[in-house]
Amino acid sequence: MCASQVLKTIDMRLLLVKQSASVGPMQA
Repeated sequence: MCASQVLKTIDMRLLLVKQSASVGPMQA
């Protein structure tokens, strides 16, 4: 895997975590 692919996957995971973190409290 290239470094760019790793960075992309990390960015995707960070976005998912941010979305879940922001949506979690709202749903609860």
